[in-house]
Amino acid sequence: SGTQCYGRCASKKQGLYDCVRKEEEDDFEVDFIETALASTSLRIGLRGSFWYRVGEVREIFEIFDMINGSYQLVGGNTAEGVYKGLPKPNVFIDINAVAELKAHYFDGNWLSLGANMTLTEAIVVLSAVAQEYPQSMAYGQVLADHIKQIANVPVRNVGTLAGNLSIKHQHNEFPSDLFLILETVGAEIIIDLGMGYDPQTMPLQMYLQTDMYKKVIRSIILPALDCNNTIIKTYKITPRAQNAHAYVNAGFRFRVDKVNRYHVIECPRIVYGGINGNFIHANQTESFLTNSFLQDENVIQKALDILSTEVNPDHKLLEASPAYRAGLTQSLFYKAVLSLFPEEVKANYRLGGELLKRPLSSGKQDYEVSSESNPVHKPVIKLEAQAQCAGEAEYVYDMPIAANEVFAQLVISRHGPAQLSSVDPSPALRIPGVLSFFSAKDVPGRNVFTVLHPFMPDEEPLFADKIILYAGQAVGMVVATTQE
Repeated sequence: SGTQCYGRCASKKQGLYDCVRKEEEDDFEVDFIETALASTSLRIGLRGSFWYRVGEVREIFEIFDMINGSYQLVGGNTAEGVYKGLPKPNVFIDINAVAELKAHYFDGNWLSLGANMTLTEAIVVLSAVAQEYPQSMAYGQVLADHIKQIANVPVRNVGTLAGNLSIKHQHNEFPSDLFLILETVGAEIIIDLGMGYDPQTMPLQMYLQTDMYKKVIRSIILPALDCNNTIIKTYKITPRAQNAHAYVNAGFRFRVDKVNRYHVIECPRIVYGGINGNFIHANQTESFLTNSFLQDENVIQKALDILSTEVNPDHKLLEASPAYRAGLTQSLFYKAVLSLFPEEVKANYRLGGELLKRPLSSGKQDYEVSSESNPVHKPVIKLEAQAQCAGEAEYVYDMPIAANEVFAQLVISRHGPAQLSSVDPSPALRIPGVLSFFSAKDVPGRNVFTVLHPFMPDEEPLFADKIILYAGQAVGMVVATTQE
């Protein structure tokens, strides 16, 4: 399914894929390829494009040196579910086997997450680091809980950190939850520029303005933050709990002196998504709150007034109105402030700072039972319920195939009530494998399959004979060697 030649032939060419023969490109036609069983380095010719699979970062840059057109680094490829119908690139580069893009470590000052780590893997790492280093990385659990609100479990299992950030890079209007929470905590991104160049570290906002052609996101680094004076809050308002982009998402980072009326001792970070393609920080509100006291009601009211003037959501068809989204930005800011010191907030306002918790749904119905009307109203367990629930009930397809086994299919009427003049089975009997046809005249004894009962005063015929009582009534049965 492909050609791998690096280090395996006598050619003096140094590129991993330099020895691929041209005739293979022209003749190869792809129907299905199981790349998971293939070698780490792979090249496949597709119709109008090429697919590469690499095992090291240097191999990515070797391919970059070979191409001048469009390309796509393929991780989970979940962006297809968000932005459909985009032009297909000339080259696909599968980077899922590049172990160095999945590594993570914590050195006491920074937590490094490999760019190709999946969202599910990031949740596990962030939760573990938060437990192991609660003094400096407690906020990791806040981020992990927020990532759980992204898409759904199958998407998080394959979608990657760099993939999500790349969507935001290409489409600034995308309300990326991952970008928002990373920007909230002050994360930075490390970008590989190519062989012979030092990696470049930059803030996420600078990354959005950076030309990423033939560059690779290597990792995301998150700072250690003292839990004694740094508070992280993140929120996401959506139409539903899963599989929904945010109307508005928000992140807040406050570094405060809790003893001195929550004095803001450095510029806070107030980040919103879902406003417009250019809005990230509420800069004016951040500046106003610096060196202020969050327990001062006048300060909070002034901050809300400033926020209302600097947040101007754009109009989007089929999306929540700008006025509603603007209101959400103020509501979430107010909720974040109330949650900082709930014990200091008046009781009737305290719930405003808490997250709504949706418990598991349950139901209960009570009804009276009278023994005088037995068996009416008496709960009775279905006779076969236990066997069915335990998987012990035997169905037709569970039965072993018997010798000389045949299959039967009822022939039903398409009309009714009606008179049945005749049934001609000859077209069916000419089909190979059809053995016989049975109708009312072939039934030994009486042509009925019900017994008389007070609730069933009339007998029902097995096959319609002269009178068809209703459309769908059986008029006969075809027997054949196979079900088909």
